[in-house]
Amino acid sequence: MKTGKIFYLALILFITTINSQTINVSGNISTPDSVVKNALITFIDDSDTSKSYTSLTDSNGNYNIGLVTSIGEYETEIPEDFQLGQNYPNPFANETV
Repeated sequence: MKTGKIFYLALILFITTINSQTINVSGNISTPDSVVKNALITFIDDSDTSKSYTSLTDSNGNYNIGLVTSIGEYETEIPEDFQLGQNYPNPFANETV
């Protein structure tokens, strides 16, 4: 039982919340006469040019790309104090001390 309480306390101490948002960008690539099949569409992040998002157009010239707009990582919350309550006797034991 003691290891169970320690596990839950450790779990509470080290929980990190990550939030992200995704925007779906879709469109159609075509010429005045026909659609453009299998065209490579690339979006490059201005703030970090090593990040790029790509997609290919389908047989109708349509594409859809999911762009991750933000990821926020919050600090872990550590409780200032905690208390252990009175332990209870084991109901399965033959005797209690």
